[in-house]
Amino acid sequence: MAQDRLLTHNIGQNKTQNAYNQNGLQNSAQESNPATKKTQYNSQNQSALPNTQNLATGKTHNAQNLVYILEDDEHIAELVAYALKNQNLNSVIFEDASSLYQALKSEIPKVLVCDIMLPNESGLEVIQKLRANPKTSGVAIIVLSALGSEYDKINGLDLGADDYLTKPFSALELIARIKALMRRSNATMKKGEILQYKGLKIQPNSHKISVDESPLHLTSKEFELLLLLFTHQNNIFSKDELLESIWGYSVENTRTVDMHISSLRTKLGIYGKCITNIRSVGYRFDEVL
Repeated sequence: MAQDRLLTHNIGQNKTQNAYNQNGLQNSAQESNPATKKTQYNSQNQSALPNTQNLATGKTHNAQNLVYILEDDEHIAELVAYALKNQNLNSVIFEDASSLYQALKSEIPKVLVCDIMLPNESGLEVIQKLRANPKTSGVAIIVLSALGSEYDKINGLDLGADDYLTKPFSALELIARIKALMRRSNATMKKGEILQYKGLKIQPNSHKISVDESPLHLTSKEFELLLLLFTHQNNIFSKDELLESIWGYSVENTRTVDMHISSLRTKLGIYGKCITNIRSVGYRFDEVL
C-alpha cells in the first residue's frame, strides 16, 4: 500500500525547480549531458541492467509486454520504468531518437512512451517516422509531455499518437493508459488468427505458414517479407522501403531484397506468382490466382 501511495504522487511536480520553469517547460540546462542512456528494467530483477546485449540478440524481452521509454529527463524516465516494473512490464529507456532507432532494428515494443522536447530530434518527428515505417506503424504511442495546451494535444494525436498525457502526471494513470493501449493492440490481431488467400495460410502469432495444408519453412526475414506484403496489398514497396522495414538502416545492398524475394517465390510454389515486381517501382502482393 505504501508503494501504491508513492506511485500515485504526481511525477514531475517534486522536481519542478530542477527540471521545469514556471510554465512547466523543461529547462535546457537539464539537457547538458550528451551521454545516451539505454537501460533495461526487468520485472524479475530489482536492479537496472545494461541493455546492449539484449538489443543485439532481440530475444530477452517478451514483445507482448515490452515498453520503450523515450525521455531525456533521467528522473522521470526511471520513475516510469519503476512503475512499469511493479506491473511486471519490462521497459527500456532511451535518451534520444538515434538510440531508439538503433534498438528498433532488433526489437519492436508493444508501446512507446514518448516525450516531445528531446535533444536533436523532437518526439513529434519520431512519431511521424514510426508511423511512416510499416515495421513500426503498429506500435502504440503515448505522448508524455510538459506541453499541455489544447493545440499541443491535438497536434500530437493528429500526427499519430494514440494517447496524450501531460506532466506532472500520476504514474498509476500512465500505467492504466499503457495497459489500455496494449489491450487495444492485442484485439487487432487475436491469438490464433489466420490470414488466408485460397490455399495460402499465414499464422502471424506463431510464425507458421502453409500451402494447401503443407507447412513451409521460411527464414525469419522471408516470413517478415511475406507478412508485410500480404497485409498491405494495396501498397507497392520499393527496395529501399523493404530494406528499412525488414533489415534496418544498416543494410545498403538492394540485391538482398531481390535474393530473398526470389527464394520466397520459390518456396511459395504457385503462390510465388502473387509477389509481383512493378518495374522501377517495387514489390507488392497481388491476388492473381
